[in-house]
Amino acid sequence: MKNSALNGSSVILLDDVFTTGSTLNEISKSLHSAGVARVLGLTACRAG
Repeated sequence: MKNSALNGSSVILLDDVFTTGSTLNEISKSLHSAGVARVLGLTACRAG
């Protein structure tokens, strides 16, 4: 569903730890479905 408030916008996602990337991936899919044009994911650290 497109949301006119988000249509064409850019969003930065902040996550504390990157483990598998599934959280950022699923949220970015939802945001793209809502009309967001660009999603940037930033994390503080990567689990190892």
